[in-house]
Amino acid sequence: MTEKRYKTAFYIMTAVVVLLLTFFVGMRVIATRTEKNSEFYSEILNNTSESKSEENVIKININTASAFELTALPGIGEAKANAIIEYRNEYGKITELSDLLNVKGIGETILKQIEPYIIFDDE
Repeated sequence: MTEKRYKTAFYIMTAVVVLLLTFFVGMRVIATRTEKNSEFYSEILNNTSESKSEENVIKININTASAFELTALPGIGEAKANAIIEYRNEYGKITELSDLLNVKGIGETILKQIEPYIIFDDE
């Protein structure tokens, strides 16, 4: 009887270990993929910023961009990207650059950094 309990406990523990390993490996794959995509967008922005021509600069629509796309902007991390989206959801479209000063975590310095890379719906 106790041998059967040990076997059952062993199977349960093995299943838990397999599930945990699968979870952690999956999380690592997601983190790596997100990191690579972020590096890709950052590289595009950095390469275009070296060019002085405004025609070559990739612009991100501040009103339609996802949180992931917003993190490609200089000085914008995940928290600030989410704050921009929350602001859009609460107050509607951002119509001018100064509206971004109302977003938590964005001040004049960040505003100047992202200005060349953002557009609004009507542009």
